Amino acid sequence: MAHTFDYLIVGAGSAGCVLARRLGERPGTRVLLLEAGGSDTHPLINMPYGFGAITPRGLEPLRFGEKVRSEVAAHFERDKGKVSFSANTPDVPLMPLAQDQVSIFVQLAAMFAAEGQAFVPGSKLVFQTVGARGTEDWDFLVEPPERLKIQGKEWTAYKLVREHRAEYDTRAELWLAKEMEGLPVRIRLSQTSGDEIDMVWTRSQKP
Repeated sequence: MAHTFDYLIVGAGSAGCVLARRLGERPGTRVLLLEAGGSDTHPLINMPYGFGAITPRGLEPLRFGEKVRSEVAAHFERDKGKVSFSANTPDVPLMPLAQDQVSIFVQLAAMFAAEGQAFVPGSKLVFQTVGARGTEDWDFLVEPPERLKIQGKEWTAYKLVREHRAEYDTRAELWLAKEMEGLPVRIRLSQTSGDEIDMVWTRSQKP
């Protein structure tokens, strides 16, 4: 099916989007806005953020969001026992020890520091993990300790792995070091597209 347009705008930056919107407000006007680029599945594109509180029960997130062209966020409504979303996602029950997609790594490190003996190779740790548009269970498999050499120093680290579940899902690997009181010395996030983020410890500083 052929389409005709009154205006063609190349580039969906801030200026292009504003111009397209204004032209599109004219009755009967058809505007085509083009933007070139690769896949938007890289973990760095949807930069996440969140905040919460440290409690006797561990980390308790309050809000988790992402912002690309517009902001979407999840809200932890603990007094109502649910997670609500600014997108059109239905509310879901809030489960004990629920984390968001960033705080989960900090919570795992804190649990390892407090109860490292519970991290038995072959065992699994399961958390309700909240994203900006929904929740899912993240299963982390505990693997045997590995020796890593980072920043010229060798570490003995327990590796935890969360595998892909879907085509655009994120695989998460983290290495927790006893010498760092359970803090991760490496975190690697990868996707089936081949995009990945590989973060390693560089230095520590006491607050």
